[in-house]
Amino acid sequence: MSVSGNEPFKLPVLGDVDIEAELKKFEEEERRRLGLAEEKTPWTDKMVNAEFKASQRKETTLLVSGLTQAHDYLVKAALTGLG
Repeated sequence: MSVSGNEPFKLPVLGDVDIEAELKKFEEEERRRLGLAEEKTPWTDKMVNAEFKASQRKETTLLVSGLTQAHDYLVKAALTGLG
């Protein structure tokens, strides 16, 4: 499509398109293609006893994983600030 003179470029009108429905359809197709069709719930570990006593601080280790090093510094600073 050529534009002559001062005429602005116009996109062709394809009719009324439900963008949300098209995106949902595309997402479903991609999930099937990638083998992600079924929804899976993430695994979580419930703490048996989440109550810590001051006497347990020296023997208790909190493991935090899956974070960046910057997050590790922030978590360490926050926990250090709490004692």
